[in-house]
Amino acid sequence: MYASSWFLTLFTSNLPLHIANRVMDLFLSEGIEIIFRLSIAILQMCRDELLKLDMEGLLRYFQKEMPGRCEIDPDYLVNLAINVKLDQKKMKKLAKDYSTIKAKEQEELVELRVIENHLKNQPVSHVLIDHFLFFSFRRDYALKTDCCVRRLTSSRRRAASWRTS
Repeated sequence: MYASSWFLTLFTSNLPLHIANRVMDLFLSEGIEIIFRLSIAILQMCRDELLKLDMEGLLRYFQKEMPGRCEIDPDYLVNLAINVKLDQKKMKKLAKDYSTIKAKEQEELVELRVIENHLKNQPVSHVLIDHFLFFSFRRDYALKTDCCVRRLTSSRRRAASWRTS
């Protein structure tokens, strides 16, 4: 939730302007990898506070306190980001796993659309019509029965009150 705005805006909406300018410079010189490194550096820098918070507290922290925390020492944040080590083998494996999952989801989506289109072209099943009519009848019957029971009960109450009067 919080990190999506980091990546979508390259930190320009989350960090003070002078730090966002440095992030843009780094992004242009280093590429997208610096954005990942900066994200990890922010999480490392705020780790102790983050571990104490619940989900709502985390969101509040990232919106309110994190920009100020980064503003205290922007040089430390940038150095920390530059020194973050990313395991390239692990990153490639994660990218491959992600693409496999996305391909599988895409295949399932295509299958669902084929089934949906097939069902749209099929005539309505007689079994479904029978179930609809049966349950409609039961519902109507229950409503009528309920109405009759109420009338009978109120009639009995009136009769009992006439006897006692």
